Amino acid sequence: MSGPRTIVVGAGVIGAACAWALARAGAQVTLVEAAAAPGQGCSAASFGWLNLSVSGPGDDLELRARALAAARAAPGFADRRGALVWEQAPEATEALFARLRPHDPAARMVAAAEAAALAPELRAPPALAVFAPDEGAVEPTETAALLLAAARASGALGLLQAPVQSLLERSGRVAGVVLGGPDPRQLEADHVVLAAGAASARLLAPLAPEAAAGLGLSPSVLVRVPGGRALSRILCGPELEARATPCGDGVAPGAAIVTAEDPPADAADPAALRAFAERRAEALRDLLHTPFAPRAGAPARALLAQRPMPATRPFAPLDAGVAGLTLACAHPGVIFAPFLAARVAARVAGRAA
Repeated sequence: MSGPRTIVVGAGVIGAACAWALARAGAQVTLVEAAAAPGQGCSAASFGWLNLSVSGPGDDLELRARALAAARAAPGFADRRGALVWEQAPEATEALFARLRPHDPAARMVAAAEAAALAPELRAPPALAVFAPDEGAVEPTETAALLLAAARASGALGLLQAPVQSLLERSGRVAGVVLGGPDPRQLEADHVVLAAGAASARLLAPLAPEAAAGLGLSPSVLVRVPGGRALSRILCGPELEARATPCGDGVAPGAAIVTAEDPPADAADPAALRAFAERRAEALRDLLHTPFAPRAGAPARALLAQRPMPATRPFAPLDAGVAGLTLACAHPGVIFAPFLAARVAARVAGRAA
């Protein structure tokens, strides 16, 4: 390849997607990741829901719909198991549907009987819900690995266990990275893409403190507990946000349940986090019929992570104000990763032209 020498920092879903898009565009890509495998940072604690149905009041659903279309064309984003979503009050569910319907023609309102048929695992189906059949979920760690494999197949080099200590700056521009770890050295490049999740602000701060200040962090907790039969849909209501995932506990067959949670105040204490996970597992047993509920005595596990939360959601500006550098940060990252990666690849190609 004769394209620009480009280093991508971070092998989460966004970084791996950037490496894939850049390699396909002809760049000479080297991806560097501190962990021993892709998707081990904040991606590992992501719920992985590909959705339009749950969003903030200021979110651009048309932009999110375009991002989901881009995701469907990328490796690892094919799931369409459907989602059942409801609010506490039927009027709020109706308002949710009214906002969603222009952007998701397949979505429909369902009453209690159809909700029970769509989600037989629920002990108390909602009186009114929205069913979005085209929504799905990914295992973010697996998706990051698939994207990295696709990037490598297109010529990218992936360096794992290669933590970046700092950005290499020369004459007012970023000229590469300084690696630590078992093989400390400098890697030079024509362009660096910073997609390091929670570490992006630290790496960016010495060169662009204002841009770094715009990368806030928000804690999240993903609780995982072995269950019985797999949940049929993604379920999101006032008391739960849950989906099925492969069990992988080596103890018994069946599926596990993952649920996204707001962290407790004492989440930094490992014992408190374990107790929180057990309470969430018990709550799921109350909400789900026994064949689907978490197995009694099965250990619940909670993963706490810090998510980058750009002040200019859903994206931080690509241009952080430093020559030779592109910032790749979005929330929600799983939804926007391939869409953002295409923008990053176009920007790097434009800079090289």
